[in-house]
Amino acid sequence: PLPPSHTQVSSREGFGGAMAGLSGTQGSSLPGGYEPPLQGGGGGGGGGMGGSGSMAAVSQLFTRLAQEIEEQKPKNCIHFMVDFLCKHYPEHLHGFASIWQMDPDLERERHEVVNFFKAHKISTAVAAHFTNAGYDTLDTLTTLSPDNLVDIEAFNNVKWLPGHKVRLQQIFGEISARVRAYRQQYSESAHPHRRHHGH
Repeated sequence: PLPPSHTQVSSREGFGGAMAGLSGTQGSSLPGGYEPPLQGGGGGGGGGMGGSGSMAAVSQLFTRLAQEIEEQKPKNCIHFMVDFLCKHYPEHLHGFASIWQMDPDLERERHEVVNFFKAHKISTAVAAHFTNAGYDTLDTLTTLSPDNLVDIEAFNNVKWLPGHKVRLQQIFGEISARVRAYRQQYSESAHPHRRHHGH
């Protein structure tokens, strides 16, 4: 929970609007026009667009992060900053926020899905497209076929690279066998000395 002097940023606002929303409007989530700077005093222009507007927004973000870190005194500042960005700007992180902010009970299964894709040379970003669409366990992946891939793309409003799409079609052409092989390999690598207990 943020202190009342800070604005909660709506995920529907654009980056510029979200950045402008960081200054205090007493909790209003409505996008506004010009917002005064976080710390008063200062010259120059209002919330203009373009390069200087972006730099002002970045500067404001860093100021806000510094204030939050000062107030909350987190044990791990890097994790705190990533949490902050995931909470306030998930739409700019292209699926990363959903992986970072996982429900702890589902975390292991979702990590399994990500690791399954990594083992097949598919990026974490593409793996996030599947978890975003609710295919966040290996068992749910086995219900998909190559024909379903277009639905995953459409749900995430993305277009995969042709090379990734070909690999995904190959994977999902034999998904049950690949998941079984992955689970076997994972099980053996997690318990490498299982066969040597008699020594």
